[in-house]
Amino acid sequence: MEKFFKKNLFIIVILILWYTLFSMEIWSAYILPSPQRIMRTFYRMILSGELFSNIGASFQRIIRGYSISFTLAFILGILAKIRPKWTIYYENILEFFRNVPPLSLIPLLILWFGIGETSKIIIIVLASFFPMYFNIRKGILSCDTKLIEVGISMKFSTWRIFRKIILP
Repeated sequence: MEKFFKKNLFIIVILILWYTLFSMEIWSAYILPSPQRIMRTFYRMILSGELFSNIGASFQRIIRGYSISFTLAFILGILAKIRPKWTIYYENILEFFRNVPPLSLIPLLILWFGIGETSKIIIIVLASFFPMYFNIRKGILSCDTKLIEVGISMKFSTWRIFRKIILP
């Protein structure tokens, strides 16, 4: 029991603080609803299936955003290995957007694309693209050149060198 209490002390303190603030009516119930109301709504959403429908929609957005990010990052990462001189054309714009927090673009994206799926997917793409791109690029560029030379001496095709040596 003591171990359970220690592990969940922070959560218990937050719930007590939450209930206390709700009881003091510092904010309206619209801004800070009671924990009981949240649990009732949660239970109602589970019974109606609305919660699972919303989780499914969010999961689809995440899959789409990550798929777009991975595809772009993979293509640009491979391009950095195959055609290193071409990186001069897109490195600066990538560095610029890498330093812009994706959350700061939400108002612009809502203005440009509305509040629908497109703006949500673009946020996911912007948040996930740069870590993927830089890791893929680093992984592909840091491939040992001696291994590539071994593949060439064994008469591997370019595709086989990529698939068997560079990609792993």
